Amino acid sequence: NVVGQELTFFDLIDSTERTLRLGTDGAVEISDKELSGKLSYATHWRVGDRTLDLCEDASCTYYSSWTIGVDDESASKLLYTFTLDTGGVESGEPVVWTFVAE
Repeated sequence: NVVGQELTFFDLIDSTERTLRLGTDGAVEISDKELSGKLSYATHWRVGDRTLDLCEDASCTYYSSWTIGVDDESASKLLYTFTLDTGGVESGEPVVWTFVAE
């Protein structure tokens, strides 16, 4: 469960530590403006239809939907993969971001 955990953005090229936290109150905390842009400048989240919606405000009028995968649930550090849900519309390479939780 990603809710309440501090997730560190995993980037092999840029070692700047960037974090994401999905609060139990529905708020999103993102430590860095560049990472915020990668995640639709989300300030809130909600559970969607088999997705996690990252919303621009508390009303979730505008949002992006993401599927979340876990690489190995028995590992000491969990690797979460967020993949943008395009609703079946092919738009080239998928948008995928990886986060580490300890």
